[in-house]
Amino acid sequence: MKKISKYKMPIFILVFLVVIGLVVYNVTNNKHSYAIEDKIEIPNSLKVDNLGNSILSEDVKNAKGVSVNKLYGNNNQVFSFKVEDKYGDNYSKQEVIKDKGLIYILSNSYPTKDIRDENGNVLDSNFQTWITQASIWVYLNEKGLYKDLDSNIINNIKNCKKLYSGDKVLEEKEGIYNKYIKDLVDNASKINTEDEYVKVFKEDKIYSTNDNKYYQSSEIKVITNKSDSFKKYVISAPEGVKIVDSSGKEIDDNTLVDVTDSFYVRVPKNDINKNKTFTIKVKGIFDKYEGYIYSENGYNDVIYGGRFDYVVDSDFDIKF
Repeated sequence: MKKISKYKMPIFILVFLVVIGLVVYNVTNNKHSYAIEDKIEIPNSLKVDNLGNSILSEDVKNAKGVSVNKLYGNNNQVFSFKVEDKYGDNYSKQEVIKDKGLIYILSNSYPTKDIRDENGNVLDSNFQTWITQASIWVYLNEKGLYKDLDSNIINNIKNCKKLYSGDKVLEEKEGIYNKYIKDLVDNASKINTEDEYVKVFKEDKIYSTNDNKYYQSSEIKVITNKSDSFKKYVISAPEGVKIVDSSGKEIDDNTLVDVTDSFYVRVPKNDINKNKTFTIKVKGIFDKYEGYIYSENGYNDVIYGGRFDYVVDSDFDIKF
């Protein structure tokens, strides 16, 4: 057995933890049980509705303004791969979108996330639609995936300062592209292409608890390569092993744990007669977007997708 250090906590820290413990108790009692959301339903066929309320950019250097239509398929907003206004109503699913930069744009713009102005106000949904669609076209063009895109279209997107939707106008002195699109496309081009993973960071140290009833591990934290989409995690342990938070409150395998929180592993002293190794399991829950390409002969391809909870399993061994 590893050498056991008897940990004696200073009294002022103990008092502080008692106070914090009461706060944590009130907060954690409101936590809900863990349940993975159902994966988004991906239909095999799609009827695309063109709502007809086009959003138009201003003319730039005598080039015609870029028009975007608000499109829906199965009551879900969809986007087009082409600029031409050619949409059918009997689309079929072709393939999953594998380009992670394009997925990044779809998961970080409207309608997945609201686009806001410098004051934090949410933009009109039609303007958000134009920004998302224009971002898709610019990205596809820069990646060489939309090779026949008219250069005048790109020029207009990158230089226009006004968008029009009915009697509404969105004006940006620094330009719509510079304000809302450039960073999104740049980030998509540099996106981390690794698959999501979760790992644990821990020191291999074991202590006695204050009441001398348990052996307890040092602090354990969960880390990931996708911190922007990492939502929560859950922990499960074998029978007889307890998972606790910093206040000593037990964490069961139905508890959603915040990504910023850490935990500790405990085993009763009277159950340990010799070296034992236990396997602790961690499920990381990520917010993920999945998109599919839909096609109909003679019409523009469209993108259909949405968000869902994506679970990544990991485990580690700990010896007492």
